[in-house]
Amino acid sequence: MKAKRLESSSDIERHIRAGAGQGVRESYRPWLTVKDVPSLGRSRIVKGLTLNRRHHLLSDLEYHYFLLCDYSSEVVDIREQFPLLPIEKTRELAEISNIKHPQQPRSKNPLIMTTDFLLTIENSEGKVFNAAKSIKYEEHLNDSRTCEKLELERLYWEDQGIPWEIITEKSLPMKSILNIDYIYGKAKVSLSENIKSPGVISRFLSMLELHNDQEKTLSSIIKDASRNLPLTAEDAKHLFFHCVWSRHICIDIHSSTVELRKSVPFTINHSTSQENERDLKAC
Repeated sequence: MKAKRLESSSDIERHIRAGAGQGVRESYRPWLTVKDVPSLGRSRIVKGLTLNRRHHLLSDLEYHYFLLCDYSSEVVDIREQFPLLPIEKTRELAEISNIKHPQQPRSKNPLIMTTDFLLTIENSEGKVFNAAKSIKYEEHLNDSRTCEKLELERLYWEDQGIPWEIITEKSLPMKSILNIDYIYGKAKVSLSENIKSPGVISRFLSMLELHNDQEKTLSSIIKDASRNLPLTAEDAKHLFFHCVWSRHICIDIHSSTVELRKSVPFTINHSTSQENERDLKAC
């Protein structure tokens, strides 16, 4: 599949009519995809666990930040490669600020700018708001042209009344991210409906609590807990991490190293509140 070229106003209008940069949650379609942009590092398409759709991430740094957002219990929507529309607004801000507006390399027509992530957050008080995030490697902030474009982003979101910030690799908690990446790799595996049934999960959690022993590896605990349940060894491992992702099981991702072959402290969340749990069937 070739990259889309949005060189003319008709190209942009056609892209908008196709739904790009529109929708929320599962219906959202990013303005840019991994096919459209050369990336620094490994671009990838990732299926989210918060939202049942594929996310287009253009660098390792975007992927690392996405993991934090996808795992966060406060992030309820993730819209990546979000367009700053209408283009007249960014052109107006560029003129006022005496900044050259980004343009298409061939046609020299104005380029639709994008922000890496537009998040919808619901905090612990129940307040819902949007927040824009630009993901940049620290070294790129030394480039004056990059800083000019970031300033246009800042002005755009200020005009929209939406908080905006720059995220660099230096501000990311890499230990937590590596743990989330490990959990994500196990939790994203599809499980049959009978395995994810409330009855099986309840029995599995009870057996995990019974066999929880910090002297044993996580793999051994899961094996012992699933011995008399309708689970294969592999299904039990994946179900454990489904339960971690859904907060049925609590692990300190900030200080622990999460691996099956290690001893990993965990506790069972006995709360029955559906407000604080993700739906396992969406995983």
